[in-house]
Amino acid sequence: MCRLPRLALLWIFVVAYILCALVGLRVRAQQPSQNSGNAGSELVLRTTTRAVVLDVVVTDSAGRPVRDLTKADFRIVEDGVPQEIASFEAANVHLHPLSETDRTQTVLILDEMNTRFEDLAFARYAVSKLLERNSGKLDMPTALVALTNSGLVQLHDYTMSGDELLKALEHHRAELPWRLQKGTEGEKERLATSIGAIQEIALSRADYHARKNIVWISPGFPILANLDLSPDDHAVLFDAIRKLSDELLRTRTTMYTVDPRGVKAEPGGLSTLIVTSDSSMYLLRTSPGASSTVADLTLERLAFETGGQALYGRNDLDQEIEDEIVNAATYFTMSYYPSNRNWDSGFRKIRVYVDKPELRATTRDGYFALPEPPPASKEEEALQLTSAISSRLSFGAIPVRIDPTQLLPGATTVRVAINVGAQALSWSTSASGDYHCKVEVVVANLTEKGQRLDYHLRSLGGTIPAEKFARSKSPSWVIPLQLSLKPEAARVRVVVRDVTSGKLGTADLLRP
Repeated sequence: MCRLPRLALLWIFVVAYILCALVGLRVRAQQPSQNSGNAGSELVLRTTTRAVVLDVVVTDSAGRPVRDLTKADFRIVEDGVPQEIASFEAANVHLHPLSETDRTQTVLILDEMNTRFEDLAFARYAVSKLLERNSGKLDMPTALVALTNSGLVQLHDYTMSGDELLKALEHHRAELPWRLQKGTEGEKERLATSIGAIQEIALSRADYHARKNIVWISPGFPILANLDLSPDDHAVLFDAIRKLSDELLRTRTTMYTVDPRGVKAEPGGLSTLIVTSDSSMYLLRTSPGASSTVADLTLERLAFETGGQALYGRNDLDQEIEDEIVNAATYFTMSYYPSNRNWDSGFRKIRVYVDKPELRATTRDGYFALPEPPPASKEEEALQLTSAISSRLSFGAIPVRIDPTQLLPGATTVRVAINVGAQALSWSTSASGDYHCKVEVVVANLTEKGQRLDYHLRSLGGTIPAEKFARSKSPSWVIPLQLSLKPEAARVRVVVRDVTSGKLGTADLLRP
C-alpha cells in the first residue's frame, strides 16, 4: 500500500474545492415558481439551496425519447420516501428556447491525458464522423475541448456547425500521454487535473439556465482504492469529491462517458468488452445508510450520479454519441423540496418513476445534502477573476465581443471596443429612468501556453438612456479601451464581471 503525500492531496483539494466554492457562490440550485400546474407553462427559476432540480429523460422500449407526458405521470422518491413535485416543465418547452441561455449545450472532450495514443486516434476518427453527420449541422450548440497533460484546451467555442468543429479538430495536434507512464505519482496528477477540468467546465457555463451535457471520451480516471489514506487525508479528499458532485447538480450538468477502446477482438472470433473500472464499491458506499468513501471514484460513477450514461463496448462511437445527444435534448424539468431537512452532507438516492411500465425515466442517481455555502468574500471574488483569466475556456454568462478580433504583428498597443451584452448585466434605474450598472474589467496578456504575463483591473460604471434601453431588443454597452501588448503575448484575455451578480464573460484578442 502506498501513501498519498499531503502535498499531492492538497493539490487535489485546491483544484476541486476552490473551484467548487467559486461556482457555488454564484450559482444556487434553482427554486421553481409556484405557478407550475400546466405542463406547458414557463418555469421560472429562483435561487435557493433547498430545492432539488432534476432534468429527466424518458425513453420507450426502443430507446426513443418521449415528450407527451404530464406532471401526473411522474413520481419522485428520495431514499425510499415519496416527494411532492413542486414544479414541472414539459419536454417540448426545451425544443424552442426563449433565449440562448435556455438552450441545451454540449461539450465534447477528447481526453488525451488519460488515453493511450492508439485509442485516441480511433476517438478522433469517431468524432470526425460524428461532426460530418447531417451535413455538418448540429442539434445544439457544441464546444470541442481537449484535456491535455497541462489541462483543458478549447479547440473551438460553442457553435451549431459541425464543419467548424471538424476544422478545429484537424488543426489540433494531440500530445503524447506521458503522464500514463509515471506510475502512482502520474495517477495522482491525472486525477487532480481531471477533477479540476470538470470544475472548470462547470464554472465557465454556470449561469446558463438550461441543461449542460459533457460527453467525455476517455477510458476513465485513476482510482484510489489501493492508496492508504490517513483519516485526515480521507476527509479532505472526500469533501472535495462531494463538492464536485454538488456543483454538477447546481449547474444542471450531466456527464456521458464514452470508452474509445471499443470491442477487443480475441482469438477464435470471440470479443470481450473492455470495462474501465468497477465502481460497485463506490455505488454501495453512497447508498442510503452506507459509509461513503473515496475508494472507487471513477468517471463512470460521475456519469451515473449526474443522470448520464457510461458507454463502452461498441466500435461505432459516432452513432453512440449522437444517440445520447439526441435523447439528452428532449427532457422534462421538475423539482421538489426534500422532506428530509437535515443537511448532514450524506448521500441521498433519487428515483423518478413513470406510471407507464413501458417507459424508462433517467435522471441523476442522487446528491450530497451539503449545507448552503456562505456568501462570497473579497478573496473568493478575486479568485473568480483569476480562474476566468487562466482558463482556456470561454465564459458566456455575459456576452462579450472585442473589435478588432486580432492583434497586428509587432503591435505594442491597440485600441479596442468591448461590446458587452447589456441584458445579462444587473441594472438599477435613476430618478430620470436611465439605467446604471457596475462592472470590473480585467485585461491580461497570456503566452501560447496560457501563462499570465500581466494583469490590469478596472472598475467601471455604465449608463444607458431609458429610451435606448427600451428601444433595443439586445442593448449593448460599448467600452473603449487602450490595451498595452507584451511582445511575447499570444493572446489578450478580457474578463467582464458584473459586480452585483458575479456573472462572468470573456473574450480573447488573438495574434494571427
